[in-house]
Amino acid sequence: MTTELDIGELTWDQLGANHRSLVKMSDVTEETVDWLWYPYIPFKKLTVVDGDPGMGKSTALLAIAAELSRGGQLPEGQVLQPGNTLILCNEDGAGDTIKPRLSKMGADQARIYLFKNHLNLDGLENSELRESISKSTPSLLIIDPIQAFLAAGVDMNRANHVRSILSALAKLAMEFGFALIIIRHLAKGDRGKALYQGMGSIDFVGAARSVLLVGADPENQEKRAVIPIKMNLEKKGDPQGFTISDGSFEWTGKSDLTEEKVSRRMAPTSQPIGDAENFLKEILEGGPVKSDEVYNSASAEGLTSRTLQRAKSALGVKSKKTKNEWYWELPKEPTNSRSPLFCRGNVGDLDLGERGGI
Repeated sequence: MTTELDIGELTWDQLGANHRSLVKMSDVTEETVDWLWYPYIPFKKLTVVDGDPGMGKSTALLAIAAELSRGGQLPEGQVLQPGNTLILCNEDGAGDTIKPRLSKMGADQARIYLFKNHLNLDGLENSELRESISKSTPSLLIIDPIQAFLAAGVDMNRANHVRSILSALAKLAMEFGFALIIIRHLAKGDRGKALYQGMGSIDFVGAARSVLLVGADPENQEKRAVIPIKMNLEKKGDPQGFTISDGSFEWTGKSDLTEEKVSRRMAPTSQPIGDAENFLKEILEGGPVKSDEVYNSASAEGLTSRTLQRAKSALGVKSKKTKNEWYWELPKEPTNSRSPLFCRGNVGDLDLGERGGI
């Protein structure tokens, strides 16, 4: 017959022998946090990067991987030790999108690995992913986007479905010492604070030690930033601005964009785009015009930013940066196809100055 354990009658050594899950805090060694990018991306921990499609999430992370590959420098002056990156990506093509971007960034591509097989993030203890991590020895692991690597039966909106996967990933990060980043798209509809707008269960945010939002000024899509919206291990850093022009990525320093401003998505409008198309044809017919002038003139004509963007996409208007100024210009052969504002395709087909990468 078993009896109830009387803890009061046992010494600590006897208690530890019977309850191996217990540890005295006096026996715990205090550790400092190491950072891939201070104070945005810690080593051995999970970082979540959220943002709408087309805002440049993947491109910004490739820029970080490129700097890491050659021991370069990140915003705030942090110099990196050369390291490897392992990428799980199920949306962008390796040869027509990822490689051209890395080439323009001057990456040492021998240090950047792409996991080429489809993978469900379960059974991680003995998976191909574990083997790939062992062989590539990454300092950074990027999963882009997380929902593409969940099994069909996994509901990312249910905490009990994602908790075990996140826990297994976190254990791998701790074991091998890499910085772990998962990318999420934003959910449809308004969930209030930016911290709650990412797709899936709130457990993603709970498990992450850092959550970053990538977004643009709703009144000027060329003005973008990486914005910290949660940090457990250090105080939040400043938002870091960036631009993407013709596939070339450039950090622009501290940004005045905030999570509140970026989270105000351009509201849907029933305003027809025909007037906006005619406006753009007229204002751009003489050649490139500064984007700020286009926005200001459109506003004076009663055209919303959203309608202007729709017309810009429909006409194939290009954005180009010249001497630190953004200009809009008509394509040589205007198109009549009304493509979505954010589209997916080869890097050569995208107007990356305006829409960036996914």
